Amino acid sequence: MTQRLFRLGVRGSVGLEFAFLIPILLLLTAGTMEVGVILMTDASLEIAVHDAARYGMATSSIADGNRDQIIRNTVTKYMRRWVESDDQITITTKSYKSFSNVGQPEPVNSVLHPDGTCTASCVPCTGSAVTASCDYVDVNANGHWDADMGASGAGGTGDIVVYSVNVTRPSFTGVIHLAGLQKLTFSRSLVIQNE
Repeated sequence: MTQRLFRLGVRGSVGLEFAFLIPILLLLTAGTMEVGVILMTDASLEIAVHDAARYGMATSSIADGNRDQIIRNTVTKYMRRWVESDDQITITTKSYKSFSNVGQPEPVNSVLHPDGTCTASCVPCTGSAVTASCDYVDVNANGHWDADMGASGAGGTGDIVVYSVNVTRPSFTGVIHLAGLQKLTFSRSLVIQNE
């Protein structure tokens, strides 16, 4: 009699076990797919930035088009399959005259501006050095003091160029929403010297 009751009690146990395991297995499957897509997106971004930098480094002048646009098109070509629109890709290029200038502020008159910054109504120097009669050297020739002296664009022959690309995309499976994230952001920066 006890064996008969035991057999009757086990009948629905497989269904109950599946009810507990299926959500966990689905979460693991979706998580694995999400990680795979993240890794492929990241690898594509790495290749895109290297390819764009290689092109920018080797071509200081172009007769058949805008070099910056071709660099942008190179990155977009690799990343298009991972984003919904090209607006999710941000590409910035800044050029410098030497590696030591990368990320540095434009030089200021330390007597007039001891904090190393130059706010509104600053007078640029006419030469390449700070003098007593001026406030800062406008290295990138944009008409105002900058905390980063890099000039916008891919630079010229021998210039140091920083390529920065940011890609923002939604989750592939929605699993990252469980962690409180709305979007995934991928970033790459590469510093090269033009030929």
